[in-house]
Amino acid sequence: MTSADAARAWARVLPAPVCEAVLGADLDQPFVFHRFAGVGTALSAERRAVRQWAGGLGLGDYGADDIVLAVDEAVTNAIEHGYRGRPEAEPGTVGLFCGHNPEQRMAYVVVADKGAWLAPSEPGVRGRGLLLMGKLADRFDLYPADGGADGGTVALLGWYVS
Repeated sequence: MTSADAARAWARVLPAPVCEAVLGADLDQPFVFHRFAGVGTALSAERRAVRQWAGGLGLGDYGADDIVLAVDEAVTNAIEHGYRGRPEAEPGTVGLFCGHNPEQRMAYVVVADKGAWLAPSEPGVRGRGLLLMGKLADRFDLYPADGGADGGTVALLGWYVS
């Protein structure tokens, strides 16, 4: 199975608007599809993959930086809120997709987890990640994974591109 086939199969179990975003992407062009352990050490590799993909969208450094920052926040949320407190041997899986839909002139990013959302034990000055993602992206929506039956969250982010 190719990476494009795997991304399409993965998309079919996601909420309808997210599935449409993935299936509408041109997978003959560069895209990212990774499923990785929901641990903090995975962030740097995913950040590099997103940076490389975003750099090819023609948005300039600032536009690519916005995408990388928003995706970093979404992946961090999936790890910290979805999988916090799980045994190290069972970290949970995060799914990441980045693709471009030329017909819609949109670059889409999907971050999905299957965890049970946990509020921070000590919120302090935290809690601005969702607001940040909403300000950085032209489109930002959250959906329950599997219709909310098994837990998990799916973030869909989009940016207009030419």
